[in-house]
Amino acid sequence: HRQLNTALSYISECLVLAKKLYMDEWLPKLYNWSGLINKTKGDYSNAIDFYEMEIDINTKLNSEENNFVAYSVLGNIYEHLENNKVAETYYWKAKAIAAKYPQHREVINNYPQLNISLISMHIENSRYDEAEKLCIETLEFITSHKATDKSNIAYTYDNLALIKHATGKFTESLTYIEKAEKFRIKGHKQLCFSLSKSKAYNHEALDNIQEAIHHYK
Repeated sequence: HRQLNTALSYISECLVLAKKLYMDEWLPKLYNWSGLINKTKGDYSNAIDFYEMEIDINTKLNSEENNFVAYSVLGNIYEHLENNKVAETYYWKAKAIAAKYPQHREVINNYPQLNISLISMHIENSRYDEAEKLCIETLEFITSHKATDKSNIAYTYDNLALIKHATGKFTESLTYIEKAEKFRIKGHKQLCFSLSKSKAYNHEALDNIQEAIHHYK
């Protein structure tokens, strides 16, 4: 953590200077960097404080559109801390910013991942209808924004497969798994494992025992 602490020390000096010079427009980026570094260190309490300060100064500067990332990251942090209620609140604040500023660069680049985080939470809490609606919204967004990371398509189809399996629609689940595999990106080991596991569960549910055994291996 030595380099991270050194970086924080330099940022602290910059913060002091920015405040002395009344250069408030420097503050959001400095708070963002401080939040990111503290999050990387696992110091979530300080990370939360800095992201909240970033939100406050952006609001003061009439730049609320720049709060999309901060709200999203705060959602990630609280989800990591297993406080899903608070996490969901921040995710929806980020979605509100996205709805208001749909052409913002950070929205275009990160909106699908925001939805995927929400979808995972909804699936975990058996809120399947809400999760499915978000999946459809995510696919529509990705289709209309060609620059978006296409691996998010695979993750969204994987989530649809999980939803269909959980609601007893095993054949539909397998169809979504096939769609996900078309977009599967090398290196996404967690996704590959999830798809294989889902295949096994669905085939077992459909009494295709040999197929299930093959995918369990």
